[in-house]
Amino acid sequence: MKLLFGKPKAPETEIQDALSFIDAMFEFKKLKSDIRSVTSQFIETVGEDVYDEIVAIYEQNTPPEEGSDDAIVLELAKSAIITAAYRLFAPANDLQHGMNGRTMLSSEDNKTPFEHMLVADNDELERRAHRAMNDLLKWLDAKSATWKDSDQYKESHELLVRTVKEFNRSYIINSRLLLLKLQPGLRMAENEIKARIDPETFKAIKDKRSGVSNTSLSAKEKQLLALAQEACVYASLSWGIPRLQLTMFPEGVLQPVRGDRASIKGRAVPQFNEVAYVSQLFRKDADELLLRIEKLAEPQEGEEVVSERSDLDFNKLNDFNEDSGFVSA
Repeated sequence: MKLLFGKPKAPETEIQDALSFIDAMFEFKKLKSDIRSVTSQFIETVGEDVYDEIVAIYEQNTPPEEGSDDAIVLELAKSAIITAAYRLFAPANDLQHGMNGRTMLSSEDNKTPFEHMLVADNDELERRAHRAMNDLLKWLDAKSATWKDSDQYKESHELLVRTVKEFNRSYIINSRLLLLKLQPGLRMAENEIKARIDPETFKAIKDKRSGVSNTSLSAKEKQLLALAQEACVYASLSWGIPRLQLTMFPEGVLQPVRGDRASIKGRAVPQFNEVAYVSQLFRKDADELLLRIEKLAEPQEGEEVVSERSDLDFNKLNDFNEDSGFVSA
């Protein structure tokens, strides 16, 4: 697997350029294993074709012109990878690992930070890594034909909630990365909706949205779609909050309680019952919407009911012969 860092001339400078907030110049070999680990996850998110395209830009003899699309996507990708890699590297680098075990270095000019400072910095590094990846995904959505042709992109656009804008109508996340991570929850929610809507109606809504059908959505279909999207949002949040990193979610979903003591113990991480409570709140909202979907999906007076077995000719039932052997005695 090729990496976006490690050119022979100045690999350390590459790292410092991508991690603009650090003062030190770390040796590339110290970060290489973390960069490799994060790169594997990066490829799973954007797909091999997109990554290979970025690697090709990186390996060019002449750097891309400043401000060009190639330069921007390379910068965004390197930032996303190195920030996440540094998040993995930093906690282990806080201590010196030597023959006498783990020790702490201290000097007159550099003081060891308090635990609560380390915790806050770890949280911010996670958020910084999420923001960097989110910036890249937004750029790919807007500019990359390779990304739009990838399985990762196509899978996300098969759902009823396809974009951050659609998700934000019900709950503001402003994160393309979080939307991708919530896909399993969105897909599970759609399965619940399928059980409550006539299969033909559900298929018609999805076909009309995807462009498979040239027909416009009817007034009732628009109502069902709006309710279904909102239900998917709340159900996916209920699914995601206990399963994903809380730092991926907007401020306010679940915030740790910070005490007066300057220690990790003074900062109470949300307990499982608190996480479960918030998850249940979103689940309750989703269930209420599912009931509204059921009610709206019921055939109204004057509406034609589509039979699941429209191929049956009930007139032929008059020709039933009790001696045919079809019915056993």
